[in-house]
Amino acid sequence: MDSQSLQPVTDIVETLEDAVVENNEPQTPGSTTIGEILEDYSRASFAAALLAVGLLLFSPLSGIPLFSSICGLMISLIALQGVLGRKHIWLPNYLKNFQLQGQTVEQALARIHKVAAWIDRRTRPRFCWLVTDTAARAYFGLLCCVGLFVPLLEFVPFSSTIIGLGTAMIATGILVRDGLFALVGICLIPVAFSLPLGAVALATTL
Repeated sequence: MDSQSLQPVTDIVETLEDAVVENNEPQTPGSTTIGEILEDYSRASFAAALLAVGLLLFSPLSGIPLFSSICGLMISLIALQGVLGRKHIWLPNYLKNFQLQGQTVEQALARIHKVAAWIDRRTRPRFCWLVTDTAARAYFGLLCCVGLFVPLLEFVPFSSTIIGLGTAMIATGILVRDGLFALVGICLIPVAFSLPLGAVALATTL
């Protein structure tokens, strides 16, 4: 993924769609794995990989049992390797081999095209001091911790979706040097964690 693309979010959505079409397993027609979908990002920048996973988590796919947990662990591992400065992204097979129905993935990605286009139209280099290389590593450290908590939020409506959007916005900010988008992405993280706390507080008052 070219980090200087004029429409990085839309490009990643379209790349994910192409991967679904091209990588369906012959022995199980119509199915694909997360590893196959994200194969093009194993040598890409960590921000591009996090953007791809964040978009998948933000999509309607987050409603599939265990999918949010898988994406959360992937976000944590990718971000950790970004902090460590690795050159290539490594993910364990048990995460990469998680299977999805290709048609379901295509439909989910098609539904976030408008969101991707909206983000692309509004990103531009600004507040670049918020997205320096040092700041990017700090964001990776934050996402590494956040990703570990996603499995705990598996059954809290919208929490994983918000984390996916926050991850995607932080990654987009790093890619296009838009500090404002990165900052908004960070602000979305506590919103996601406030949902289960609010639910608990509401339950105790009833």
